[in-house]
Amino acid sequence: MGATDLALYGRKLWETMSSHWPTADQQPGATPAEIEFARRWRDMPKALFSSTTSTAGWNTRLVTGDAVTEITRLKAEDGGPIDIGGATLAAVAMRNRQIDGTRSSPIRSR
Repeated sequence: MGATDLALYGRKLWETMSSHWPTADQQPGATPAEIEFARRWRDMPKALFSSTTSTAGWNTRLVTGDAVTEITRLKAEDGGPIDIGGATLAAVAMRNRQIDGTRSSPIRSR
């Protein structure tokens, strides 16, 4: 995750991640890895793909348009490594050949 410039999330995975990681480093017994990941997660640019969510925090932009078009635009805009998470969103990207899966690819599925 340290090499990721942008993380793309579907709504369901976003809800899981955003309910835990914003304060995970402040929890009693948090491990050094959890503390590091929580800080990185909050700071990393993220894009949330959802037509039902109206807000997103923690350095996240909300994307409501066509996923294929928006992923193509984000790849061109950001240029660096992109991670994608969420089964539905990743399936759309895979069907449209937007995921390579290699470390050197601009977009990787998690």
